[in-house]
Amino acid sequence: MSKPPPQPPRRRWLRWLLIGLAVLLLLPVAALAVLYASFDPEAQKPRIAAAVEQATGRRLTLAGPVGLKLSLVPTVTLQDVALANMPGGSRPEMATARRVEVQMALLPLLSRRVEVRRLVLVAPDILLETDAEGRPNWAFTPAPAAAPAAPADGAAPATTPEEAARPLAVAVERLSITEGRIAYRDGQTGRTRALTISRLETEESGSGGPLRLDGALALDGVPFTLQGETGSLARLAAPEPDAAPWPLRLALAAEGARLTVEGGIARPREAKGWQVAVTAAVPDLARLAPLLPDAPLPPLRDLALSARLAEAGGAWPEVADLRLTAGESDLNALLPGLRLQRLLVTLPRQDQPLALEAAAQAGALPLRLAGTLGAPALLLPGAAAGQNFPLDLTAGAGEATASLRGGIADPRGLSGIDLALALRVPDLAALAPLAGGAALPPLRDVALDTRLAERGPGFQGGAFLRGLRAASSAGDLAGGSDLCDRAAAGGGGAAPVATAGPRCAAGPGIRPARRARARTGTRTGSPGRAGGRPSRDPGSPPAAGGPAGHRQ
Repeated sequence: MSKPPPQPPRRRWLRWLLIGLAVLLLLPVAALAVLYASFDPEAQKPRIAAAVEQATGRRLTLAGPVGLKLSLVPTVTLQDVALANMPGGSRPEMATARRVEVQMALLPLLSRRVEVRRLVLVAPDILLETDAEGRPNWAFTPAPAAAPAAPADGAAPATTPEEAARPLAVAVERLSITEGRIAYRDGQTGRTRALTISRLETEESGSGGPLRLDGALALDGVPFTLQGETGSLARLAAPEPDAAPWPLRLALAAEGARLTVEGGIARPREAKGWQVAVTAAVPDLARLAPLLPDAPLPPLRDLALSARLAEAGGAWPEVADLRLTAGESDLNALLPGLRLQRLLVTLPRQDQPLALEAAAQAGALPLRLAGTLGAPALLLPGAAAGQNFPLDLTAGAGEATASLRGGIADPRGLSGIDLALALRVPDLAALAPLAGGAALPPLRDVALDTRLAERGPGFQGGAFLRGLRAASSAGDLAGGSDLCDRAAAGGGGAAPVATAGPRCAAGPGIRPARRARARTGTRTGSPGRAGGRPSRDPGSPPAAGGPAGHRQ
């Protein structure tokens, strides 16, 4: 019987190579199979709970089963998870979850890096709160680590001191949250606000790359969507700030309104050093009232806002390049028949004057307002005292005009007021829409000039009218007067009253500037002539129906 021909050396080498590759593949699979068959996930509960308590100082409860799917990227599932709250919290658990699924890479653990490929949270319920002293429950206190055992003689330590001191880096590539809820409770006021999460997904683009966000949420029952991109979570966990700002780009949409925020944060872990550009478009501001319960929102429509904001180290950010516009809005709640036609507010910087323009309609009466106010920075806490707050405003109602010019020495305390007021009204009866439709005296050619000052800080007790000069078809007046608060003056009421009596005496009172005239036509002609009434005696009081608030 003949022997088979010998195989060529090349085929023999290829055969052994294939066998070697098969062994390399089968051995890890067999090892994982043995490990999976002998591994008891339930026995790992104490180790998992101990590791979390070591890192947070809080007790972790795993009431449900623990599952494990072994691979080079193993997946661990936890059911009915609860993390204890701080002592004295409003409820025992700070966070609970129906299901937690973690898919984590193994090889990065060798370099003290936790790479979570996918984290799934089902029905998480997280409470962030402060106690009566303002201490937050998210400030964890890690348990003190036990001293490492001394190595045997000649044996190298498992980790070097440098490795032990290096913090554990954590990165989450993908996060998925469904049926979630995050609540914030202020321990000093007892007020709670809740954010429900129908769906929220994040995905990091590569190691250290940007983090993309996409979710459907609701704040206090008002639904909104969130989309955007931020810097990596690894940057947040880094102990030292990076040279470049942590990028931030978000877009929120709620009740037809849309808000975009784009900028960066120099120290994201501390929320310090942020600078953002904000734009907003709001079809109906009143629909956002549930989102901003502390802000009295006027019923404005078709708002457009753009501004640059920057963290200033205090409660208020720095504002620049502010531009706010509003379209036609029904302001009937403020005044019957009032309707805004347009509004424009601009502010180059918060240490510069604020400019405004507005046009409105009160029934058939056109209204307008234009001018500038002092720098808003003068109204903020910490502003230097002694800086004048200027005002320069001009208003119009039909053919009537009014101006207010001057300044306030202490704008926050409303003291040191010196304002020049000028009023010109060709026909007072035409302003009836501003009085709610009530009939006004038939005065014509009304002219009033005076200077306004406060009787006490914040107009406590009323105001002074200095250098008052008033003229109308009913007569002319000149002098000074006090607009006093009855309660402050001891009169028992609350309404201001014009008086020069002893309780508010501070000036000579109002006196006729010259003979008061009752006229039915224009200011031409002399008193007592044909078509006019007899002149009043100079010592007699002004004619009834003269300028309101100027009678003694």
